[in-house]
Order: sequence, then structure tokens, then C-alpha cells
Amino acid sequence: MEPGFRAIDKDALQAMVDTAMAHVGYIQRNYEGSMRDDLALLVDKYRSLRKLLPDLGKRYNRALAEIDSTKIQLATLKDAMAIGANTDATGRKMSAEYYEKALAEEKRTAELLLSELKLITERSEVLRERFDSLMPKVKYFVDSIPERKK
Repeated sequence: MEPGFRAIDKDALQAMVDTAMAHVGYIQRNYEGSMRDDLALLVDKYRSLRKLLPDLGKRYNRALAEIDSTKIQLATLKDAMAIGANTDATGRKMSAEYYEKALAEEKRTAELLLSELKLITERSEVLRERFDSLMPKVKYFVDSIPERKK
């Protein structure tokens, strides 16, 4: 899961969303009259690209930081268990109950992180596919609309 997540080019995805929003903005500023239903549906699907991954950059960076943090936490916990440490860095006693609680917390954190990675990875692919499918049609439509004189 992590390699696929790290392979996501968030800048390229953001550029796709920016391009889509620029095209939609051009249509809104320059198209006159009633739009055919099929064109309206096409533009609406195209506009919805931005809703697939709101705050992509922030979410991506937060997930990336969480991956690194979780790895450190797990390695530290593993090392502490291996040497039989009986106090943590804050001086709390590290009993079997402490380890169980810490492992349960790390497991919950890892499950939430995996869920977020899966969501971002899957939606990134959907965004890319939808953009690749819709952009040529919308661009053709945009190119057919003359720019309105101000």
C-alpha cells in the first residue's frame, strides 16, 4: 500500500484539477444561452473532479508524516519490548498491560492510516481516469466557445 501511495504525483493531480476548474470557469464566463443536457452533464462531471480529493496536498502530507511517525513508534515499541524495558521515556512503568495498550493504540492508528492511504490512492486513480476521459471532450467544447468581449 505504501509504495503505491508514495508513487502518487500530487502536483500532477492538482494540475489536473486546476486545468478542469480553468475550463469550467472559461465556460461559465463565455458560454451564452441554454446548454444542451449532454454538455451540461459533461461539464458537471468534469467540475466534480475537485470533489474527489479535497485538500489533496494537506491530506497527502499528513498521511506521509503519519507513515513515518507510525514506523518510528512501532520500532521504538519493538526495541523496548526486545530489551525488556520497564519504564518509557516519560518514566511510566512499562508492564504487560502497558504494552497491550500501546500495541492496541498503534494497531488502531495503523488501520486508520491504511484506510486513508487506500482512499487517497483509489481516488487519485479515479481522478486521473476521469480527467483523461473527460478533458479532451471539454477542451473541444471550450475551444468552440468564443471569448466574450469585456
